[in-house]
Amino acid sequence: MLYVDLDVHHGDGVEFAFAHTEKVITLSFHVHEPGFYPGTGDGKEKGRGVYNVPMPRGTKAPVWEETVKRGVTMVWERYLPDCLVLQCGCDGISPSEYTNAGLLTDPHRGMSLTTHAFTRAASYILELCKVPTLILGGGGYHPPSTAKHFALLTATILGKELDEDIPVDAEYWEELEHDGGIHVGRDTQMPPDGEEEIERLCEALRQNIDKH
Repeated sequence: MLYVDLDVHHGDGVEFAFAHTEKVITLSFHVHEPGFYPGTGDGKEKGRGVYNVPMPRGTKAPVWEETVKRGVTMVWERYLPDCLVLQCGCDGISPSEYTNAGLLTDPHRGMSLTTHAFTRAASYILELCKVPTLILGGGGYHPPSTAKHFALLTATILGKELDEDIPVDAEYWEELEHDGGIHVGRDTQMPPDGEEEIERLCEALRQNIDKH
Protein backbone atom coordinates (compact mmCIF):
# COMPACT_ATOMS: atom_id res chain seq x y z
CA MET A 1 0.00 0.00 0.00
CA LEU A 2 1.16 3.53 -0.76
CA TYR A 3 0.05 6.33 1.56
CA VAL A 4 0.50 9.81 0.05
CA ASP A 5 0.03 12.76 2.40
CA LEU A 6 -0.59 16.18 0.79
CA ASP A 7 -1.35 18.02 4.01
CA VAL A 8 0.88 21.03 4.70
CA HIS A 9 1.99 19.30 7.92
CA HIS A 10 4.11 16.16 8.06
CA GLY A 11 2.13 12.91 8.20
CA ASP A 12 3.95 11.86 11.36
CA GLY A 13 1.26 9.63 12.84
CA VAL A 14 0.87 7.33 9.84
CA GLU A 15 4.64 7.26 9.31
CA PHE A 16 5.23 6.26 12.93
CA ALA A 17 2.59 3.53 12.77
CA PHE A 18 4.14 1.84 9.72
CA ALA A 19 7.82 2.83 9.91
CA HIS A 20 8.98 -0.73 10.48
CA THR A 21 7.28 -2.43 7.56
CA GLU A 22 7.39 -2.00 3.80
CA LYS A 23 3.85 -3.30 3.48
CA VAL A 24 2.79 0.33 3.83
CA ILE A 25 4.92 2.93 2.04
CA THR A 26 4.48 6.48 3.34
CA LEU A 27 5.22 9.57 1.25
CA SER A 28 4.61 13.01 2.74
CA PHE A 29 4.94 16.44 1.10
CA HIS A 30 4.99 19.15 3.76
CA VAL A 31 6.59 22.26 5.22
CA HIS A 32 9.58 21.59 7.43
CA GLU A 33 11.40 24.38 9.21
CA PRO A 34 12.05 25.44 12.83
CA GLY A 35 8.85 26.18 14.69
CA PHE A 36 6.52 24.62 12.13
CA TYR A 37 4.31 21.85 13.54
CA PRO A 38 5.04 18.99 14.08
CA GLY A 39 8.75 19.51 13.41
CA THR A 40 9.34 16.01 12.00
CA GLY A 41 9.81 14.76 8.44
CA ASP A 42 13.16 16.35 7.60
CA GLY A 43 13.84 13.80 4.86
CA LYS A 44 16.52 11.94 6.82
CA GLU A 45 14.28 9.29 8.35
CA LYS A 46 15.63 5.75 8.40
CA GLY A 47 12.38 3.77 8.53
CA ARG A 48 11.56 1.11 5.95
CA GLY A 49 9.48 2.53 3.13
CA VAL A 50 9.45 6.00 4.70
CA TYR A 51 9.81 8.95 2.34
CA ASN A 52 9.47 12.64 3.07
CA VAL A 53 9.72 15.72 0.87
CA PRO A 54 10.29 18.67 3.23
CA MET A 55 9.54 22.02 1.61
CA PRO A 56 10.25 25.59 2.68
CA ARG A 57 7.50 27.80 4.03
CA GLY A 58 5.77 29.74 1.27
CA THR A 59 6.30 27.14 -1.47
CA LYS A 60 4.36 28.27 -4.54
CA ALA A 61 1.66 26.17 -6.18
CA PRO A 62 3.51 25.35 -9.46
CA VAL A 63 6.59 24.12 -7.56
CA TRP A 64 4.48 22.04 -5.18
CA GLU A 65 2.38 20.56 -7.99
CA GLU A 66 5.31 19.45 -10.13
CA THR A 67 7.24 18.12 -7.14
CA VAL A 68 4.24 16.06 -6.04
CA LYS A 69 3.76 14.63 -9.53
CA ARG A 70 7.41 13.67 -9.95
CA GLY A 71 7.76 12.43 -6.37
CA VAL A 72 4.71 10.19 -6.46
CA THR A 73 5.83 8.79 -9.82
CA MET A 74 9.26 7.88 -8.48
CA VAL A 75 7.92 6.07 -5.42
CA TRP A 76 5.10 4.45 -7.38
CA GLU A 77 7.46 3.02 -9.99
CA ARG A 78 9.80 1.75 -7.27
CA TYR A 79 7.16 -0.27 -5.40
CA LEU A 80 4.12 -0.71 -7.71
CA PRO A 81 1.71 -0.96 -4.75
CA ASP A 82 -1.57 -2.86 -4.81
CA CYS A 83 -3.60 0.02 -3.41
CA LEU A 84 -3.39 3.72 -2.59
CA VAL A 85 -4.45 6.02 0.24
CA LEU A 86 -4.40 9.70 -0.74
CA GLN A 87 -4.70 12.24 2.06
CA CYS A 88 -5.90 15.57 0.64
CA GLY A 89 -5.44 18.00 3.50
CA CYS A 90 -6.29 21.46 2.18
CA ASP A 91 -4.56 23.59 4.80
CA GLY A 92 -1.82 24.65 2.38
CA ILE A 93 -4.21 26.45 0.05
CA SER A 94 -4.42 30.25 0.02
CA PRO A 95 -6.52 32.44 -2.30
CA SER A 96 -3.64 34.79 -3.00
CA GLU A 97 -0.01 35.29 -2.12
CA TYR A 98 -0.88 38.95 -1.56
CA THR A 99 -3.80 38.62 0.82
CA ASN A 100 -5.08 36.42 3.64
CA ALA A 101 -8.74 37.16 2.82
CA GLY A 102 -10.78 33.99 2.70
CA LEU A 103 -7.75 32.02 3.86
CA LEU A 104 -7.99 28.26 3.50
CA THR A 105 -4.87 27.51 5.46
CA ASP A 106 -4.11 26.93 9.11
CA PRO A 107 -2.68 29.72 11.29
CA HIS A 108 0.86 28.72 10.26
CA ARG A 109 0.14 29.76 6.64
CA GLY A 110 2.73 27.34 5.37
CA MET A 111 2.27 27.29 1.59
CA SER A 112 0.72 29.33 -1.22
CA LEU A 113 -1.21 26.57 -2.95
CA THR A 114 -4.37 26.83 -5.05
CA THR A 115 -7.25 24.51 -5.80
CA HIS A 116 -6.11 24.60 -9.44
CA ALA A 117 -2.77 23.01 -8.54
CA PHE A 118 -4.28 20.64 -5.98
CA THR A 119 -6.92 19.18 -8.28
CA ARG A 120 -4.39 18.74 -11.11
CA ALA A 121 -2.02 16.94 -8.77
CA ALA A 122 -4.80 14.70 -7.46
CA SER A 123 -5.99 13.94 -10.99
CA TYR A 124 -2.45 13.02 -12.04
CA ILE A 125 -2.02 10.67 -9.09
CA LEU A 126 -5.34 8.92 -9.73
CA GLU A 127 -4.47 8.49 -13.41
CA LEU A 128 -1.02 7.12 -12.57
CA CYS A 129 -2.09 4.79 -9.76
CA LYS A 130 -4.98 2.85 -11.24
CA VAL A 131 -5.52 0.64 -8.19
CA PRO A 132 -8.16 0.53 -5.43
CA THR A 133 -7.92 3.95 -3.78
CA LEU A 134 -9.11 5.54 -0.55
CA ILE A 135 -9.18 9.34 -0.55
CA LEU A 136 -9.18 11.18 2.76
CA GLY A 137 -9.77 14.80 3.67
CA GLY A 138 -7.92 16.88 6.22
CA GLY A 139 -7.08 20.42 7.23
CA GLY A 140 -9.15 23.41 6.14
CA TYR A 141 -9.91 26.26 8.51
CA HIS A 142 -12.06 28.56 6.37
CA PRO A 143 -15.37 26.68 5.89
CA PRO A 144 -16.51 28.17 2.53
CA SER A 145 -13.13 27.63 0.91
CA THR A 146 -12.82 24.17 2.42
CA ALA A 147 -16.22 23.26 0.98
CA LYS A 148 -15.13 24.41 -2.49
CA HIS A 149 -11.86 22.50 -2.20
CA PHE A 150 -13.61 19.21 -1.44
CA ALA A 151 -16.32 19.85 -4.03
CA LEU A 152 -13.60 20.23 -6.66
CA LEU A 153 -11.80 17.10 -5.45
CA THR A 154 -15.05 15.12 -5.52
CA ALA A 155 -15.68 16.28 -9.07
CA THR A 156 -12.12 15.30 -10.03
CA ILE A 157 -12.60 11.81 -8.58
CA LEU A 158 -15.85 11.41 -10.52
CA GLY A 159 -14.39 12.81 -13.74
CA LYS A 160 -16.76 15.77 -13.68
CA GLU A 161 -16.14 19.46 -14.33
CA LEU A 162 -17.82 22.10 -12.22
CA ASP A 163 -18.98 25.51 -13.40
CA GLU A 164 -16.65 28.32 -12.41
CA ASP A 165 -19.47 30.48 -11.04
CA ILE A 166 -21.29 29.76 -7.79
CA PRO A 167 -25.09 29.53 -8.40
CA VAL A 168 -26.71 32.72 -7.12
CA ASP A 169 -29.40 30.67 -5.36
CA ALA A 170 -26.79 28.78 -3.29
CA GLU A 171 -27.62 29.01 0.40
CA TYR A 172 -24.25 30.57 1.29
CA TRP A 173 -23.63 32.40 -1.98
CA GLU A 174 -22.01 35.48 -0.44
CA GLU A 175 -19.47 33.43 1.51
CA LEU A 176 -18.78 31.02 -1.34
CA GLU A 177 -18.42 33.72 -3.97
CA HIS A 178 -15.96 35.69 -1.86
CA ASP A 179 -12.94 34.25 -3.69
CA GLY A 180 -14.49 34.90 -7.10
CA GLY A 181 -15.86 31.50 -8.08
CA ILE A 182 -15.46 27.81 -7.39
CA HIS A 183 -11.66 27.90 -7.23
CA VAL A 184 -9.56 29.27 -4.40
CA GLY A 185 -6.47 31.19 -5.48
CA ARG A 186 -5.26 32.41 -8.86
CA ASP A 187 -3.67 29.86 -11.18
CA THR A 188 -0.07 31.08 -11.34
CA GLN A 189 2.99 30.49 -13.50
CA MET A 190 6.21 28.78 -12.46
CA PRO A 191 8.47 31.21 -10.54
CA PRO A 192 11.90 31.97 -12.05
CA ASP A 193 13.74 29.61 -9.69
CA GLY A 194 10.96 27.01 -9.69
CA GLU A 195 12.60 24.33 -11.83
CA GLU A 196 15.78 24.51 -9.77
CA GLU A 197 13.80 24.06 -6.55
CA ILE A 198 11.82 21.16 -8.00
CA GLU A 199 15.01 19.40 -9.07
CA ARG A 200 16.56 19.92 -5.64
CA LEU A 201 13.54 18.43 -3.86
CA CYS A 202 13.21 15.51 -6.27
CA GLU A 203 16.93 14.71 -6.23
CA ALA A 204 16.84 14.42 -2.43
CA LEU A 205 13.89 12.04 -2.70
CA ARG A 206 15.62 10.08 -5.47
CA GLN A 207 18.67 9.56 -3.28
CA ASN A 208 16.51 8.25 -0.44
CA ILE A 209 14.74 5.84 -2.79
CA ASP A 210 18.09 4.54 -4.07
CA LYS A 211 19.15 3.73 -0.49
CA HIS A 212 16.27 1.27 -0.04
